Amino acid sequence: MKSNDDVAQTLKKPKVFVIEPTRKELHVDRLQAYGDVKFIFEPNDRRCSVFQHDQFGRLVIDRLNELSYDHNADHLCIVGSVVAIVVTVTALAQHFGRFNALIFDAINANYVPRTFDPTLWS
Repeated sequence: MKSNDDVAQTLKKPKVFVIEPTRKELHVDRLQAYGDVKFIFEPNDRRCSVFQHDQFGRLVIDRLNELSYDHNADHLCIVGSVVAIVVTVTALAQHFGRFNALIFDAINANYVPRTFDPTLWS
């Protein structure tokens, strides 16, 4: 039987958010080292086009809130459509300010954590 501390740790386990399934291989096993992998959008989800950036950005934030996104603990995996990444990163920066990301390091064939904090850019 799990103790209360074990249950609390399970509830607090970080998540890794991927905007949507990718066409190329996604190294889910490597992402799981950083938390439970969740997709913001599934293939059959009905959503607006990423080129409707204002609506898409709001939808990303709504979906992340539904999925209990914690910008202090969770990560956004930077993978997939460049346009979707740009709109999602912009939405996160505007809505949450600081957020965590995972970027694929091709030399080491693994994901590397990075923190984005737009307040440091000015």
